[in-house]
Amino acid sequence: MKPGLLLAALLLMVPGAAPRPDPRTPSPPSAEQRRQMRLMDAIESKLTLPPGAQPLGDYARFYAFETPGKVIAIYVIPEPREPPGEGCEEVTADGNSHPVACPPFRAWPPGVPAGHRRWVRNRREMPWMADGGCLQISVTYDLQSGKIEEARCNGYA
Repeated sequence: MKPGLLLAALLLMVPGAAPRPDPRTPSPPSAEQRRQMRLMDAIESKLTLPPGAQPLGDYARFYAFETPGKVIAIYVIPEPREPPGEGCEEVTADGNSHPVACPPFRAWPPGVPAGHRRWVRNRREMPWMADGGCLQISVTYDLQSGKIEEARCNGYA
């Protein structure tokens, strides 16, 4: 055996010497994830947004099975970041205020920006607001008929 081939064969046998897959490379979607993506695509292709709604791409979109035959979706307009140059103030006990460092921004809903969508396990993992009009849209989709049963904006408090 040639020395180069022998060295290559030995390196492959040494733990940790063989190349590893890049952990940043996403694994291919599972069969269930592909099914969920097809359902989201089907719902979005049939959806007529209610009057007053923003374009679909402005919403962070969440989906889940409500029952074995129903999919529910909640679309929300994510909270915007503070405009550049906006500052924070602290009010003191005497009623005066002074500038302070702003706390770090926390996006709502967490992890899903406008234009993106996520399948979650159930309704409890979806964002929710008590009012807000078309800042939140609720959608119900019937799997058997393939029809959207409801697409409505939230009410106002």
